[in-house]
Amino acid sequence: MERENPDGSGIYVQPGAHVEFKGGGAVIWGARNAGYGLDVDVNAEGDYDTNARNNFFITGTLGNLALAGLTTAEAFVQNLGGYSNPIALTWANLFAALNAGGFGDNAHNLSRNVHFSLNTLGTANNPSELLVTNGTSPVTFNTESICLADVSGGVVTVNMPPAAGRTFLKTREVVNSNGSAAVSNITVSGNGVNIENPNVPGTFAASVTMSVAGASVTWYFDVGNNRWKIV
Repeated sequence: MERENPDGSGIYVQPGAHVEFKGGGAVIWGARNAGYGLDVDVNAEGDYDTNARNNFFITGTLGNLALAGLTTAEAFVQNLGGYSNPIALTWANLFAALNAGGFGDNAHNLSRNVHFSLNTLGTANNPSELLVTNGTSPVTFNTESICLADVSGGVVTVNMPPAAGRTFLKTREVVNSNGSAAVSNITVSGNGVNIENPNVPGTFAASVTMSVAGASVTWYFDVGNNRWKIV
């Protein structure tokens, strides 16, 4: 069931949704919201490109930003291969470097499976979408951050990037764009390393299958364990 902006936030991202902010000079502002400036709900995700990074000025009575209604979150710390202690969710903290006590542009609420982070791939000179059909399968992620998989013509295979593309903060999302993955599956390969199985979270294999209609799964590269892990 959809929730209708329960706190009266300026921007509300519903459970399971994905939102992208792409900068073009527009400022995202507003200060009289009853809830938060931006609230990204459970099992949802948001990202922004480098052009939008300095345009967030929206806030509300309850604060700047919330992930599933919580005003603290964790940052992923690459050299530790894990997450920080809870940090207050403010725009200043989101953009502040990890060594300055901030999120370093990646805020995660692990308990509610929601995140909001910088997508360095989604710029005008670096297209963020990869498309695949049965006729063009298999495809391999390069600079793209999202793959739209249309399986109306049959099964497809999507390969994660090779070693050179396995870098910190670059998530890869695979979406069943035509909603029929239950009939024709999507195979996602770790491309030489293991990848977490969305059907059995916590288990890893060389490749996994997406078989839920309309499914959307996002992975990031877990540097410490050399594998693709679900966000």
